[in-house]
Amino acid sequence: MNAPGAAATRGGAEVPPLVLDALLGAAVAIVVAIAAASRLEGRPLSVGAFLFAVIFGALMLFRRRFSIPVLIITALAICVYYTFDYPAIGLALPMAAALYSAAEKRHLLTASVVAVVLVGLSMVFRLQEGEDPALLFGYELVSTAALMAAAIALGDGARSRRELRELGDLREREARASADRERADERLALARELHDDLGHSLSVIALHASSATESLADDPDAARASIGNVRHASTDALRQLRGTVKVLRRTGEPVPTAPEATLAELDKIAATLRQAGLEVRLRVESPVTLPTGVSAVAYRIVQEATTNVIKHARARQVTIDLHADGPLLRIEVVDDGTGATGSPSGHGIRGMAERAAALGGTVGVRSETAGTTVSAALPLEENPVANEEGS
Repeated sequence: MNAPGAAATRGGAEVPPLVLDALLGAAVAIVVAIAAASRLEGRPLSVGAFLFAVIFGALMLFRRRFSIPVLIITALAICVYYTFDYPAIGLALPMAAALYSAAEKRHLLTASVVAVVLVGLSMVFRLQEGEDPALLFGYELVSTAALMAAAIALGDGARSRRELRELGDLREREARASADRERADERLALARELHDDLGHSLSVIALHASSATESLADDPDAARASIGNVRHASTDALRQLRGTVKVLRRTGEPVPTAPEATLAELDKIAATLRQAGLEVRLRVESPVTLPTGVSAVAYRIVQEATTNVIKHARARQVTIDLHADGPLLRIEVVDDGTGATGSPSGHGIRGMAERAAALGGTVGVRSETAGTTVSAALPLEENPVANEEGS
């Protein structure tokens, strides 16, 4: 059964609160009217008593927005009712719903004080009228107080249950939002990996395919070597693509983390650049023990920077310099090709910046007429807070 303060559902449709309050008001009016009619004790039927029953019921229409005024007006209406010497209807019957509503709206103390004051006044006046104290305190007081306390307790319990539901809903929304953020981070990480690996492989393929075309007539051996490099790079790209598709097909499972490439594999990048006909100067003076995360990000920055050299720079020489500078690992990739016009931008540069920012580092790109310089600074100690925010 639904509490009066909550919306009910019938056949999957929610009953509007106003309808519930109207039904509750009708029930209060009917119960009070029946109580008044059953205690006439030989007196003529009074229209005023039934008018008060309607008033008590009508007040229920305002209990949600004005729970305290409804409570006080109901208490005052009871006092006025008894001054007209209408048939006894008790205190609990007309007050129960008002006490419930006040307690449900977190006005527990006010509801308790009003109930105690009303019961106290009733006892005083009834003693003055000569009623039997034993009956009054032994039965009337206990039953009335118990009914009022039950109404207050039910209202407070409904409030507690509602707040627990709201808290549960909030936690569920937070959990969904957190899961959505994790999935978005996983997709972003996957997009970065795919961009870096496939972008590098496809750039190498395009370069060697062009070289093979140029050498086909004059130098068949060089053309065959270039075609072999194309085959190797395309095989590697297909392997990476198949791995990515496998990950994307796994619905409902956590995305597995692929092994990160590290600075130990810089020689592969240098070899690729040399195969592309570039002179490579590689200087690595990093600490002996470099955190895996820092090493992986450093590798990806160098990979993306050199991919851009192959794709865009038309350079003859590339210098890759990594060295420790206090608490930072400094990375610099310099080419002597044609610099970009305007401010360099793109997914690759954005990916480098995001990777560095995840560790609390920075990336800068400076392009001039005679070449481009990509520089980065990464903390040598991984920052777990930055890592969580940027992952």
